Amino acid sequence: MKKINAVLVIDDDHIYCFLIRRVIQKSGITDRVIFAKDGLDAIKKMSEFSPKENICPELILVDVEMPVMDGIEFVESFYKLDFVNKAQVKLVINSFTINPLIALKLKLLNINQYIQKPLSEHKLREIVTVY
Repeated sequence: MKKINAVLVIDDDHIYCFLIRRVIQKSGITDRVIFAKDGLDAIKKMSEFSPKENICPELILVDVEMPVMDGIEFVESFYKLDFVNKAQVKLVINSFTINPLIALKLKLLNINQYIQKPLSEHKLREIVTVY
């Protein structure tokens, strides 16, 4: 399996971040995992990721409920950003629950890929190879 350049995990739950790091490492999909505590922190880290090449991580896992800038606000901001590899980026909502209102907002943002936590190693590989 071809490795991706990086995974950006946007989540304010430290325990889940610890667990998802292990799942990502075990899956072998990348050697680089970046964590952001909210959407605003993620945008900052994306701009620092590869400023010379203007690329961003190829997989972004976004929690919905976070302080400062939540998952929906991050997705809206992400669409306004310009990266060379933007078309190849897989943006996946990864949350414990998705209520109907959030699901509707995601659909309006053309995000049809959301996966319930916890994310398994198998599902992670599937995301990278299929979607």
